[in-house]
Amino acid sequence: MNCAIPSAYDADLYLLSSSGSTLVRSVNDGAGADESLTYTRTATGSTTVYVELEAYSGSGSAAYSCTVAK
Repeated sequence: MNCAIPSAYDADLYLLSSSGSTLVRSVNDGAGADESLTYTRTATGSTTVYVELEAYSGSGSAAYSCTVAK
């Protein structure tokens, strides 16, 4: 997964399990730093995961785009 972050915005990207625990995270420092993460699931069967893109404190809000590859 990759998220393109606008230059004035500082965000952190998380992949969460169905119970809400963090599986992997990307917390690049600085406004405009793109966030990306890779996760390889080793279990079989289906599961639910959640993506959370969170603004760093005080960075405001902005439109962003994310790409997910299977």
